[in-house]
Amino acid sequence: MFVRRRPRPGRPAIAPALVALAVVGVAACAGGFEPYDAPAEAGVFATVGDASAGRGDAARPDLPDGPSGPPSRPGGADAAPDVGDARPGVTGDVGAPIEADARQPPSDAGRPPPDAGRPPPDAGRPPQDAAPPTAPPTEPPPPPPDAAVSPCPGGRPPEDETCNGRDDDCNGAVDEGPLCGDDARCEGGECVTHRWVFEAEGGAMGHDVGFAERGGWACNTAACGRGVMVYGPYTRALDAGTYQARFRLRTDNVIADNGSVVRIEVNDFDGRVPDCGQCVLAQRDVRRREFPAPMADYDAALDFEIPAARAGHRLEFRTVFLDIAYVFEDRIEVVRR
Repeated sequence: MFVRRRPRPGRPAIAPALVALAVVGVAACAGGFEPYDAPAEAGVFATVGDASAGRGDAARPDLPDGPSGPPSRPGGADAAPDVGDARPGVTGDVGAPIEADARQPPSDAGRPPPDAGRPPPDAGRPPQDAAPPTAPPTEPPPPPPDAAVSPCPGGRPPEDETCNGRDDDCNGAVDEGPLCGDDARCEGGECVTHRWVFEAEGGAMGHDVGFAERGGWACNTAACGRGVMVYGPYTRALDAGTYQARFRLRTDNVIADNGSVVRIEVNDFDGRVPDCGQCVLAQRDVRRREFPAPMADYDAALDFEIPAARAGHRLEFRTVFLDIAYVFEDRIEVVRR
């Protein structure tokens, strides 16, 4: 039979309609019979059949008279429990929380995952697009001790002067001093060759008369007649400009008279006679008393100019023995003026 349970203090009573629906469902599942219209009792609402469309027993003449409530389920003890009966894990009051069914934990419960505690493969590696680390700022180097008194721009210390078109030593002069060695000089910030030396006994020089002597070439009145004792070297190294040829000579007698002992010449070997007379650019005689002392070196100078039309021609420097006195020739030096 239906038993109406008293509501617990502080909790709302189960709605009669919900009770009726639950009873109908349990009875239908247990016995397979249809619910019937039960008479309403005091304090209890009618069953679903009464509530729907206001129908009562008159609407169901096929139902027999009998006690109120559905028949009991076969089986006795297996009868369906009342809606209000408690079930493990479920409370009987409407609105109370329903506890989850107790279940066995999985076999791997509590076991850490295989990679637990292991750092990821890229742990500690900076991302590829991360900015490279920057060095902490450093203090600028202290200025040199003499920077405060340096005459150079910006306080830099003076440097050795070089041929570069600048005042390296900050003395107010640019490219001063011997910066390019003996055979060149500084012009326009570049070392330009200004000196050429041709040894009299060298392979580039020729001889018509005379003989080799230690460090040079010589002639005397006993062994040589008048003739060209040294000539050459037919160089093309001299551009257009003014030059000086210095013939280094010696003689044994500087007081007998002041006669000419040799003639020195600069000849354009590629020139034509109509253009330059004898193709000689310059010549002069060297006299005995020009020498400072017997057998002392004397640089007999001869100035000449190479016009632009003759630049690059082969030049010949010649020493002509005049058969007056012993003459020794060491070298011919040519410098740019």
